[in-house]
Amino acid sequence: MPNQKCPGCGALNDVSIFVSGQRKLCVACKLPFSVQRSVSIAVAPGGVPAARRRRWPPAGVPAAGKAEGGARPVIRPHPAVEQQEARERARPRARKPEPAPEQQPEPAKDTSPVDDDLEIPGFELFEVIGKGGMGKVYRARQISLDRLVAIKVLNEDLARHRSFVKRFEKETASLAALSHPNISSIIDRGNAGRTWYFVMEYIEGPSLRQTMNRGGLEVSRALELITTLCRAVGHAHRRGVIHRDLKPENVLFTSDGVLKVVDFGLANILHDERRWSMTRTKVSMGTVNYMAPEQRRDAKNVDYRADIYSLGVMLYELLAGELPLGRFDPPSRRRSEVVPRLDKLVLKMLDFDPDRRPQRVELVVATLEAIQGAVAVGPGEAEGVPARPAEEPRSDDGPPSGPGAEPPAAAADPRPSQSPAVRRRRLPSAMLFLLGSVLALVVGAVTVFVLLLRSDLSDATADLVLGMRGGAPRVNLAHPRQVKQVPPWSDERKGGRRVVHFDFKPSRLRPVPVRLVGGDWTWEDRRGNLVQDTCRTALTINQRPATAAFGEQRSPEGLRFRSEVSVSASFWDPGSGRVAMQRYLAEHLSNVHKLAMVDSADRVGLGFLDKGGAGILVMLPVRTVRRGMTGSVLRMGEGMEVANSTFTLQEDLALENGRHEMALELSDGRVKARLDGRVLVDELAGLPLWFKGFPAVACQNARCAFHSVEYSQ
Repeated sequence: MPNQKCPGCGALNDVSIFVSGQRKLCVACKLPFSVQRSVSIAVAPGGVPAARRRRWPPAGVPAAGKAEGGARPVIRPHPAVEQQEARERARPRARKPEPAPEQQPEPAKDTSPVDDDLEIPGFELFEVIGKGGMGKVYRARQISLDRLVAIKVLNEDLARHRSFVKRFEKETASLAALSHPNISSIIDRGNAGRTWYFVMEYIEGPSLRQTMNRGGLEVSRALELITTLCRAVGHAHRRGVIHRDLKPENVLFTSDGVLKVVDFGLANILHDERRWSMTRTKVSMGTVNYMAPEQRRDAKNVDYRADIYSLGVMLYELLAGELPLGRFDPPSRRRSEVVPRLDKLVLKMLDFDPDRRPQRVELVVATLEAIQGAVAVGPGEAEGVPARPAEEPRSDDGPPSGPGAEPPAAAADPRPSQSPAVRRRRLPSAMLFLLGSVLALVVGAVTVFVLLLRSDLSDATADLVLGMRGGAPRVNLAHPRQVKQVPPWSDERKGGRRVVHFDFKPSRLRPVPVRLVGGDWTWEDRRGNLVQDTCRTALTINQRPATAAFGEQRSPEGLRFRSEVSVSASFWDPGSGRVAMQRYLAEHLSNVHKLAMVDSADRVGLGFLDKGGAGILVMLPVRTVRRGMTGSVLRMGEGMEVANSTFTLQEDLALENGRHEMALELSDGRVKARLDGRVLVDELAGLPLWFKGFPAVACQNARCAFHSVEYSQ
């Protein structure tokens, strides 16, 4: 077990789970020191490590074996040599002071010569500058352009596997597509015989680990670095690339001080089983400190939230100066400059449950930017507390103050000393102040209402619940979200495809989760309907289509999805009789509707969505439309390769009449939609390659009764 002495007190500390350069608190004196785990051993000319080389026996004396009885014979040096060594031991020596923790040298860079038999055409290799589970990294010169590059040469045992080579070619192509100023770029890839390699941008500056060891960073600088790092990680996440090994050693700085993330997504190249075995056996155990709990348990099935955990560990280490191991304190207890809001963010990023962490790196960036803005304003205003005004100075002849001073008698009740004239003069001022306050409240309420409608509601994903109070409109936001367990009518295989069919009636089959987001959904099991009625309980506007997503998360490729549906207008009863929602909005809330700029169109459709509501929806208008009018293809979320589009209807359409069958297919990157057998849409889907989700039905600002749903893949 590797141990290291504390420079301050000399106590031994277990450093087996740390890498060189990390800071650790001494178990005895509780002071931090830098871990120094040397990756090279000085070797004597004869091949024996210098630290273990013995002076005796002298050359020419054979090494003695075990004597009879198992005892090893004692070999003593020459008497003259013994006398010389005794005089050296008796000579007094000055005690050499041990360096302070902050003055310890930086860990030595791992450099070693290039293997003699390694040649890569077009490049001149200089030295090894890094080692990892996949191979070695060399500093080299690209001869054609006369520039320095870094070349990662993969281990030969990996190149023997054909599946690995295919995965290597595929993943390096996706990594080369990452174009971000804070991500180290891949320049080229290739092979020379059995040697597979890829060429990367060479970064000659220090790592984040070395920067941290030079002294504590200011909170503002730490937040700036993490924000930049999060933006780079988010760029890769949007393109389906996960790092899986974020740590300070993988964050470098150029000579100009630009932050660069290296080894981005290279863990994707390894086969799942192979990746975990290599992580356990070859990669430094210090990496484990930055791994998410789910990655330690099962590295095969982690997603981008594992990177968010690693970012949380790095943020905590930047703020607190140590790793969040075991039961750790919030950063603010280690550093007074850290605001409580930053504590909450760090603890959420370090949550053991991935579902309770921030679900996207962009949310972390937004929070960090808000905190940085608040800190720049000032400590009082940063927490929403106004700065306390300074006390006005008193004159020397003013009333006495202090704990021993008695207040003057007139101070007990000043009102009798005021004349009626003074009271008459102050009465209009009080009335004006009161009227002004009421007017300000009214204007403020109207302003808040207008701003709420114009800026927040039009962009929110919530439903708008409208009403009238005292002749004035009022609005509330609703975020309906639930999961129902609905049993399918059949679940079988047909022609090599698994076909799941729902008729929404009672069944003995195992229930399937149906995720209901937005709107007002009910399951009428006796009638066999899944119904979304926007105004069933209140006058509501769906700003986005209300959706019901079926089954488990899957890839969209090869999906066939169809549903039988009846659609009608949603009715609302304001107390004077039932009226259609669209008519009521037009007659009574037309001004609010124009002001709000919300989407009150009534539509129905099918699509494919993930848990966050991102994906694709093909939506048709409910009311009668004429030939030449359009439907919509909505593509929601980041990373979509195609923007929203419309399609032209080739004939008159009125979904309010009878039942209709809608169908959707996703195959070869295209989406095809049909209505009653007629093709409406056939175009590029625009979903990212990594996208996974659920088949979903959608209904917006209408009453939609889905009688059956069937999907197969």
